[in-house]
Amino acid sequence: MEVLDGATINLTDDGPIAGDDNEDIFLQFGEDQADGTLVMDNGTINATGYSRVGILVGVSGNTPIAGNGVIDMTDSSINMTNLGDDELSFIVIGDQSNGTGDVDLVNSDIVSTTPNDRAFFGVGTDGGNGNVSLTTASELSMSAERVDVVLGEGSGSVAALSGDGSSNVGFVSTGEVNLEIGQSAGSNATVTLTDGSTFEVDGTFGRVQIGSDTLTTTSGSGLLSVDNSTFDSSVGIQVGSAFTGPNAQTGEINLNGGTVRAPEVVIGNGGSITGTGAVDAVTTVISGGFLSPGFSPGILEFTGDLELSSGSLLFEIGGTGLSMFDSILVGGSLFATDVFDIEISFIDGFLPSETDTFNLFKAASVDASFFSFANFVSNSPLSFNNSGGSVRVSFDGVAPVPIPAGLPLLLTGLGGFLFLGRRRCS
Repeated sequence: MEVLDGATINLTDDGPIAGDDNEDIFLQFGEDQADGTLVMDNGTINATGYSRVGILVGVSGNTPIAGNGVIDMTDSSINMTNLGDDELSFIVIGDQSNGTGDVDLVNSDIVSTTPNDRAFFGVGTDGGNGNVSLTTASELSMSAERVDVVLGEGSGSVAALSGDGSSNVGFVSTGEVNLEIGQSAGSNATVTLTDGSTFEVDGTFGRVQIGSDTLTTTSGSGLLSVDNSTFDSSVGIQVGSAFTGPNAQTGEINLNGGTVRAPEVVIGNGGSITGTGAVDAVTTVISGGFLSPGFSPGILEFTGDLELSSGSLLFEIGGTGLSMFDSILVGGSLFATDVFDIEISFIDGFLPSETDTFNLFKAASVDASFFSFANFVSNSPLSFNNSGGSVRVSFDGVAPVPIPAGLPLLLTGLGGFLFLGRRRCS
């Protein structure tokens, strides 16, 4: 199907009529082993109804084998409005184990509005494979009383959503809003934002889950990558599981000059924050997760409080210059509520002298609990001090230590330091 050169298609239900069953309005491409493609170039599709209104791309219907669907849009728009009461609006891309769906927007918009009920957005659901790409100031948005977004659902599912070139993705609710990125065991989901793009999750309550929120031995992952862009959530973010135990389903936030904003961010078991950028939250909690600033090296900034409640941190040191070692900036209080480990890795062959000092943390305030749980006890020569909110570390006569391959020397205690010389990571 093609909509080109200024063409407009209007799909309209007959409205609420007593005794009448209103018709569903679906834009459907690729179902039950069949392929379907929509190509739009300077075209418009308007769909307005009082029952279900949705887009289906690469799904299954009456058979267990799904189809392959494609939507390719350039300088075009799809506008969906659901005026019914207690009716669902939805967009599903890549459903069931054999389904593949691809949606590519170039300077184009898909906008769904459901003022009186809920909306669902799914990519790579029930084991399917879905991909959504937005470039050149494109927009993908859904607004409703409740919005649920699932990226990667079911073992073997693959979901990818990317925004580039000042594109915007938005899910806005007057009530509950939920976003899952690789939450289901065995699923793999990625959200990638680059070049000034934005991703908005807005509601009065709900959550964002990256990676599994339960313990599972089935491997999979959820990744949020923010490169010179912004991820903005009005609800809390959980990365990894809140439970303690083996968890092969990982969750990660990776920053490269980007910002993640939320009321609270919790990095749980199997979760991590890596890279260089800012976490703009009232409180960030490391609870069994992993924190690693920079790309050998770099700075991670937390605008609010940083609570360390188990888990581990990695700092890489390649020299004495400010741009040569990892550091963490905390706009609020730095404190601890449980044992945590700090790993220090010397890179590029660097070894410090006795006069070198490194400000690993800079905070508005450093609570005494930080030193109680970190404890800095090791059998390697080390000293530290807290000066005006800066946690400074220095080393006395550090020398190379021969370590068998694959066997790091982990110093124990109430959160110890690991000293390991290695080459620069990339």
